[in-house]
Amino acid sequence: MMSLTPYIQVNTRYTRSIHIERDSETGSQPYILTSRAMQVLARVADTLDSEPKPRSFALIGPYGSGKSAFGLFLAQLLGNEETEGSQHARNLLAVAMPTLAKNYTDSLANTPKGYCIVTMTGSPEPLARSLLRAINGAAERFFTDKKHRPTALLQQLEAAAASGKCKIVRLVELIAELQEAILNNQGAGLLIIIDELGKFLEYEARHRDATDIYLLQAIAEHGLRGQEAPLHLVVLLHQSFEQYAQTLGEQLRNEWKKVQGRFETIPYRLYRKPSTDAAAALPLIRFPIKSNETKPIAPIVARRHAIWSVATCRSMARKAATSRRTLQNYPRIWMREKLIMVNPAFGHKISI
Repeated sequence: MMSLTPYIQVNTRYTRSIHIERDSETGSQPYILTSRAMQVLARVADTLDSEPKPRSFALIGPYGSGKSAFGLFLAQLLGNEETEGSQHARNLLAVAMPTLAKNYTDSLANTPKGYCIVTMTGSPEPLARSLLRAINGAAERFFTDKKHRPTALLQQLEAAAASGKCKIVRLVELIAELQEAILNNQGAGLLIIIDELGKFLEYEARHRDATDIYLLQAIAEHGLRGQEAPLHLVVLLHQSFEQYAQTLGEQLRNEWKKVQGRFETIPYRLYRKPSTDAAAALPLIRFPIKSNETKPIAPIVARRHAIWSVATCRSMARKAATSRRTLQNYPRIWMREKLIMVNPAFGHKISI
């Protein structure tokens, strides 16, 4: 069997798994906008105003469905318009869906710094501790202008992150103060993306005295309020909240289920119907594959298709010895007891 290595190459940037914290600071990332991704983007776009409405989303899907990649794309889309990643994301959306791209552009008008982006990845530790570190780091990156830095707020965030302890009410207050500071510094709002939330929930289920599940509820309820610099919370996980609480009692499981009710739950899969699997998968296969311009692959494909067609015709001819009805669904011409099949892909006539 001849190798296709000289004729095609795989863009390894598409094969690399996404780490939302690491990759959010590495410039533009290749991304394929699926129909599901654009549906979620449309839902988020409807919440970019200052009206009171739910702004918390839980994307639930299996490993490899693209949740982390989507979270990274959303972070870049809403980020500082001067960064390479934001420009790449906005251009990509403008090509795929111009109307939706305009909605984002209009919502982010007059706020060149975009959203303050807080990204974090789940780990076996308290959610509050990790969230404080992430918020502190995001604030440091966002407020780069020394003249307009909210020094007092940044000091409070740094102290809270260093201690790793903060009551839920106080943490929500710090988030509200951060939103106000963002608005005063030409920012649009605050976006918190928590990837692998399930790891935090598993830690919570093993430590019965933990209360981080109620922190998620408090943040989601705070984001519902109408604010000039709105708060958006996006969590990514493999299964529903209550599934992580299987070891807990029925009452606690019901509490966890109520907390998930504060989120708009979105099943995140590549495809919604089996009938559309092939059509949806083709772009995912096509974009990572690059052809070698010096060695075109088309003649190789044509030759292999021709060989396959000849082999198929010979097989059908043998079967036709007993019943020519076997070939009734195929274009054929019988001539001098030889079968000639017309290849519709290349327009060749292959004679046996």
